[in-house]
Amino acid sequence: MKSVLAILCLILMLLAALPSESESYGLSHNMRKAEKALMAIKSRISAGDTQLVDIPYPTDFHLPAATENKEGDLGYTRMMIRYEMAWNQLAMYPDKNRGFNKLVSKCESCHKSYCAGPLRGIRKMYLDKK
Repeated sequence: MKSVLAILCLILMLLAALPSESESYGLSHNMRKAEKALMAIKSRISAGDTQLVDIPYPTDFHLPAATENKEGDLGYTRMMIRYEMAWNQLAMYPDKNRGFNKLVSKCESCHKSYCAGPLRGIRKMYLDKK
């Protein structure tokens, strides 16, 4: 009886350690929002928009529990800071293609370290150099 109870406790502990469905959904949902925002910017640059001053930063990227620092790992936080800086500097770049590509490179860099699945799609987002 004690061994059955111990096994049940172990199973419950393992289940509790897994990310919840909402946490997993939250992260993938945010990444889809980021992709949509980047594609909108790419379209504007391709259409000749040289201002890009009205692009709000998607502020909820930092929320999903799946991205919380584990055992002192600050890599994700550093990458998000670099991404946010590139986002905020985009409107200041004289060469919008270069600025946009710098922003996409931040996505690629993070995904190389944390989730390689979408790398092929990210690499297709780059604008051609002029």
